[in-house]
Amino acid sequence: MPSVLLRNGAVRWKQAYARFFQGLARHPTIQRKTGAQAVWVTSELFRFADSVNAATGQVTPRLLLGTKKFPVGAIAFTAHRAFTPPASLHITIDNGRWFLFGSFDDAQAAPAPEDIGAQLARWDSAALLTATVGVDRGVAVPACASTGQAFDFSETQKRRMAHKEAAAQRWQRALSRRRKGGANRRLAAYRYRAVRQYEKNVRQDFAHQTSHTLVSNPITRMIVFEDLGVQRMTRRAKPKRDETGHYVRNGVAAKSGLNVAILRSAWGRLRGYTEYKARRAGTLFVSVPAQYSSQECAACGHIHPDNRISQSVFVCQRCGHHDNADANAAQDREAQSTHHQRRAGTVRTGGLTANACGDQGQTRSRKRPRAPINEAGNSRLNARALGGERVHQRILGKLLRGLLRLDFLFNAHSHTSVGNAM
Repeated sequence: MPSVLLRNGAVRWKQAYARFFQGLARHPTIQRKTGAQAVWVTSELFRFADSVNAATGQVTPRLLLGTKKFPVGAIAFTAHRAFTPPASLHITIDNGRWFLFGSFDDAQAAPAPEDIGAQLARWDSAALLTATVGVDRGVAVPACASTGQAFDFSETQKRRMAHKEAAAQRWQRALSRRRKGGANRRLAAYRYRAVRQYEKNVRQDFAHQTSHTLVSNPITRMIVFEDLGVQRMTRRAKPKRDETGHYVRNGVAAKSGLNVAILRSAWGRLRGYTEYKARRAGTLFVSVPAQYSSQECAACGHIHPDNRISQSVFVCQRCGHHDNADANAAQDREAQSTHHQRRAGTVRTGGLTANACGDQGQTRSRKRPRAPINEAGNSRLNARALGGERVHQRILGKLLRGLLRLDFLFNAHSHTSVGNAM
């Protein structure tokens, strides 16, 4: 093994513990022999060269590892875009597939979000509404835009993932029966990870394709997501006990199924990919609070649990507006961020809290046209609606009293992936 790799490993160890003692990261963990394996290679041990096929004339880039005196080997890879040789690389192997990662500066300066916000603040409400896209994430449909476009896995992908899930369960049962430390157990573990790899690749491709579609629209200048805590939402259900100390049903089976469905919908990857692509494209990325997003009417602003008739049907109990539940939520998120006079809180951009739409002055509450309560309707429903409005008004009052004057802030970082090995 080249001594440079041992030096790089010592540097990573020192950096990991330095970040841990500074409170920036968790305690470092030792890399296991199983699973994905990665190595950090600096410029002393690699160089790039092109290989030309004499028959077809096709040019394939190759990575030459090692030194001239002690060569290690060559890896052919597919470059997704033109690149300059980076100072260091990360080579990863996962389930027999090789990946090559590197970062370099492409000299493309992305506009600052405060500049984009100041520009959008001068637009009128109609123009800003046209240039804004709200995205609602769900379980049945992973993502739905305010334009009415729904993003979901294809039927072929769903069918194949179902088959892979059944195969993964079979290999998991076989793995539990194999002797620890044996070759058959290692084979079963490899088969299990290989089966899971397909679903992982499908989710990653879905997040890339969806984020590219949202950002590449030339009309879109602002993209709005809900501020969902995926890690908090997928926690394990806590056990419950009665007065005698015996454990009672706590819905752990339903909660586990919901956690799996949320994680398979790629909520976190979709937001992360959309955020960094929006930065490079000069589009403002905004996240708004997710409270009452599934219960609030996009037409009149009425909030009530009975507005959500079913998983996919939304019918407002006040104005009668009906739409797909995901589309209504996306339109509501779009309306929250397009007009600063309708804001009732703060939004987040680049991981920090800031006022929406470049409002550098005082904060204003979100005021929507409220339709009168249906007098001919159910009296119990009208009473529940009034109670919901009082609760909503108290929440708005707390938010307005706690608002601070903040600007759009974030540090732009340029990170580009070089490619993947063939």
